Amino acid sequence: MKPERTPQTALIEQLHRLHDLCKSYDNGMCVAMDIAVALRTLLHDSPNGRSLSVLTQCGLRDKVKFLDTTAQRGTISFFAVGDNVSNKNIQVATHIYCGLLCKEINNSDNGGVRYTFSPLRKSSLYSDYEQRCISQNRFLSTKEWLDSNIFEVLKGRNWGEEQNWHLSRYQLFTILANKDGGAHYENNLQDKRIEEMFYNEYRDTQALHLIVNGSDVCFENTPIYPSVRQIAQEALVSLELYLKNNTLNQPHNQFLILRIFSKHS
Repeated sequence: MKPERTPQTALIEQLHRLHDLCKSYDNGMCVAMDIAVALRTLLHDSPNGRSLSVLTQCGLRDKVKFLDTTAQRGTISFFAVGDNVSNKNIQVATHIYCGLLCKEINNSDNGGVRYTFSPLRKSSLYSDYEQRCISQNRFLSTKEWLDSNIFEVLKGRNWGEEQNWHLSRYQLFTILANKDGGAHYENNLQDKRIEEMFYNEYRDTQALHLIVNGSDVCFENTPIYPSVRQIAQEALVSLELYLKNNTLNQPHNQFLILRIFSKHS
């Protein structure tokens, strides 16, 4: 008999997909755009209600709480400086916040400095940090989590002010999925909506450059992709914590869910 297709089976498929895409990303594959599309499928509800996320169709949108792993604003954290460059004079911009990124500086093969971004989860400190976030109950409702800013440029006096430039989790992965290569590519995003201008600023900004021994050092990889990977990390951990303690409609579905997360752990 043909298996019944339900929102629950769609959830299982999407979790399989997201897990495998994250594994591919961690192995060096260029799949961040695909991760963004998977996140959109799981989490995007259109304002007019015509398009509902898998999470909403499963009745879970108002039940699942999502883990917030963003680094604290106004601090220099998850910034790794290799031993071979620790004696250099390094200047870091303090007016720009990238809450989901680990930043790393090392000497390059040509004698210069390499500056790269990776998801927070790649830091050697991350495992303990994530457990602290869980134990400190840093969980948000789906809406709060999606709308929380993971990128902010200080334009006023304080973080969180309206005039600051900012980009939320939801804006980041939906723009990447819808307009920057995930399911569609659209040039000149800065000519459209303000959040697209902020997205471009995050992707291309020179404000994230470093000054090392008086010389400008630009980053080698876009901060967009590792940020999306970290959002997926938060989503997988959050859904694992919820689904391991709350059963789906069919016992077989629950078995499949547990198998996915046994691979993710």
